Amino acid sequence: ARPRYRVSDDAGARLCAAFVTAVQAQDLTELTHLLTADVVFVSDGGGVVAAVPKPLRGAAAQSFIHQKQISPRVEGQCDCF
Repeated sequence: ARPRYRVSDDAGARLCAAFVTAVQAQDLTELTHLLTADVVFVSDGGGVVAAVPKPLRGAAAQSFIHQKQISPRVEGQCDCF
């Protein structure tokens, strides 16, 4: 998919770092501030752990994250763009 907005590498890196930090801290308030209404949540368990089988979009993605079903063990890699 084509990005809606052009974002500098620095801005993208800051957003990814803020997301990883908020997930690791389970800071739901900060996550809410970082996510847009049309967020898409995609997970990959690498065949080792359970993952969401299909992308979650919008309210479903936000609900999933807010229910703390997301692991606080997010690694530093973030494929935002």
